[in-house]
Amino acid sequence: MPRPTPIIAVVAAAILAAVLVGGPPRNAEAQTPPFTGTLPPPGGVALLITSAPVSATDLSVAIIDAGCTLRLMAVTGGGQWVIYIPGAPALVNAAFPPSLASGAPFVILCEREPTADDAVELIRKYIADIDGHRYSDAYAAWEPGRNPLTYAQFVAGYAHTTAVSVDIGVPGPINAGAGQRFIEVPVVIHATLDDGTHQTFEGTFTLHHTANIPGTTLEQRHWHIYAAAITQTS
Repeated sequence: MPRPTPIIAVVAAAILAAVLVGGPPRNAEAQTPPFTGTLPPPGGVALLITSAPVSATDLSVAIIDAGCTLRLMAVTGGGQWVIYIPGAPALVNAAFPPSLASGAPFVILCEREPTADDAVELIRKYIADIDGHRYSDAYAAWEPGRNPLTYAQFVAGYAHTTAVSVDIGVPGPINAGAGQRFIEVPVVIHATLDDGTHQTFEGTFTLHHTANIPGTTLEQRHWHIYAAAITQTS
């Protein structure tokens, strides 16, 4: 009986799909933001000042509308920093003032939204983890519930694989809509079995992450493998 090809066993059941969910409403008319100062670059921190009395919720929405993927806001209170995390449960933000007076200083951290280069790096690390037999790390690269195999099946699929490498092509555009982000990354995967057989597979990985909208977690805002369409070519 011919030996099953391990990588096909891992990805054959994966199906390309896209799920769009609604994001938070935004005002159609442009408004003057209730703060002054310069937003930081993605991944940066900045000190801003309110220009009008504003609630914490409205302030966070205004910052997001101005172009910051807001990770958190912070003010000082009683000699300590108090933070506000958009979309977090009320208990998390309970210590943050419900509103800020005009002229109040506050600090923001803008999260860097994942790029196409980040998607490529995830695939590169995914294959490197498989090659290094770090299967739990590789399995965690998949979005929860999207890998068609259980962890045990995933590991068993590489029982006779001794080496795996990948050539990554130019990723497609990031498809954005309703707070969701998808990207396709073309790959050529090379595998060596324990009997010396060399195999080649070609296809695409589809990656997904959610934008920084209320209710999302940091983990959901990072790229994960959503699906794979891989076929053996030699």
